[in-house]
Amino acid sequence: MASIALNKNKKATKTKPQKRKGKVLPYLQRIGKSLLFPIAMLPFAAIMLRVGAEIPGDVSKGASQFSHIINMIMTAIGNAVFSNLHIIFAVGIAFGLSRDSRGEAAMVGLVVMILLMSLMASDGTFGKHDLVNVIYGKVDFGQTAIKDASGNVTYAKGFHTLFATTDSNGKIIHDSYDAILANNVLNGIFVGITVSVVYNKFNGIELPSVLGFFSGRRLIPVLGFIFGILAIIGWAIIFPWIGFVIFKFSDVLIDGASNRWSNAAIMGIYGFINRLLIPFGLHHIPNTLFWFTMGSFPDATGAQVHGDINIFINGVAKNNPAGTFQSGFFPIMMFGLPALAVAFWFNADGDVQKKRVASLLFGSAIVSFFTGITEPIEFSFMFMAPMLYGMHAILTGLFGFITGLFGIQLGFGFSAGLIDYALSIPKSMDIIRANKTGIDAVMANPAWLFLIGGAAAASYFFGATLLIRKFNVSAPGRGENKIADDNSEEQGPIAEGDTKYTKDAKAILEGVGGSKNIEQLEWCATRLRFTLKDASLINDAQVKKTMAMGTIKIGANGYQVIIGPKVEMMGEEIKKHM
Repeated sequence: MASIALNKNKKATKTKPQKRKGKVLPYLQRIGKSLLFPIAMLPFAAIMLRVGAEIPGDVSKGASQFSHIINMIMTAIGNAVFSNLHIIFAVGIAFGLSRDSRGEAAMVGLVVMILLMSLMASDGTFGKHDLVNVIYGKVDFGQTAIKDASGNVTYAKGFHTLFATTDSNGKIIHDSYDAILANNVLNGIFVGITVSVVYNKFNGIELPSVLGFFSGRRLIPVLGFIFGILAIIGWAIIFPWIGFVIFKFSDVLIDGASNRWSNAAIMGIYGFINRLLIPFGLHHIPNTLFWFTMGSFPDATGAQVHGDINIFINGVAKNNPAGTFQSGFFPIMMFGLPALAVAFWFNADGDVQKKRVASLLFGSAIVSFFTGITEPIEFSFMFMAPMLYGMHAILTGLFGFITGLFGIQLGFGFSAGLIDYALSIPKSMDIIRANKTGIDAVMANPAWLFLIGGAAAASYFFGATLLIRKFNVSAPGRGENKIADDNSEEQGPIAEGDTKYTKDAKAILEGVGGSKNIEQLEWCATRLRFTLKDASLINDAQVKKTMAMGTIKIGANGYQVIIGPKVEMMGEEIKKHM
């Protein structure tokens, strides 16, 4: 993932209002793209935590010293990420949203995040100034007085009252105040966006000679503090109410997870909506909210962890509600979409198209099965065959619902593929042993996923075949969506200094109007994202003759080219020729 911005010194002109038109969706997509920076750290951290948890580490219970050291190192690596997600998101988003992806923005993001934690926390590593309590501490929210372990009334006013959970005797079970207000992932997103706005606005300012050292990017740390403090004060007024809504909504989700039918309904609805957001590149935003923010549950130390992924990996097994926003994706990513790729091959027009569909999609089907990366398959038909994509969204919701009815609880560090499935089994079985008996324990066994996945595969294959043949849908390899011949074998030897991506990179560059028409180029996990000066210069047909799996026009000047997992190499190759 990277970005390059051109013509940074261009003066603002009368076209500025026009440039702002239709910018909301592209900006939300940029936020979604920037979320991939911190999310990219999760797979390795999750593997370390899961594997480390299976290695005996308690010497008093017979573990060897060597085993103890390995357990300690692996869990420390994982916890370094999952315990500091709010900081990682602040740094990653500040870097990802800065116009030229500079380290200065990341550094200021880190410092402003530490400042926020210091000002917002009532007890924390970076201070305990409790700015929220300064603002709201004397407000009586009408809550029942809370008693501490000695029976003394405490936190009778302010937001501490609202974020504390008590037992039937009024004794505090846990206080989520700091976890929600100071260590929330949303704080990191807020800081990252704030710092990126400051950086993009002021990184080119030139000061008088006497202050020349602080010109340009060296001014950003100073302005970061100034604007950061002002933003944090406003955030301290607004965010407690957002946090309170999240806190209460999390309770509703946890209560819902305890009921098989309501949990299944939540899984199904979330899966359906998640797939509908993918064409717009907005799915990362709600994913971040549900995976890293919603829900609160204790880990082995009694500390509260938040978000479906974190609760599954780090939460204690007893009463663990996690998996609601993860489990339902496994049947689709491991079985459903690979079967859809087979359906496209089966229904392609003639042997030549069958061969080309197999070449294009069978590798992607294997990747989907093992890793859960589905976009190369989804973008191959998303815009050419929206009826099939609607079927895909509906089936995702349906099989999420079915997985929830079984009571299967699975999690992932990256996506819902075989690798994460295998890593999830020990924790899933721990949850079953701690909470379920009889038929409930039998049905919750993650082995049932292969039966559910088989049903998903059959539904995708036969459902797609029916729609393709009944409505003559232009699926990959059919009708208007026939796959052009790949002439790569006829190109001869690659010239010195070129790569296998050079020809397509030049074609894409020419297809978007040349380097002079590019205001900004960046990319995420699967897409090149162009911001163009004049979208009328786009030659969409030419771009689609390359290795592109599809294209999307966003707003007035946004243009995206779906490449797949090789987007990084293609993006770098295009930059070489700009």
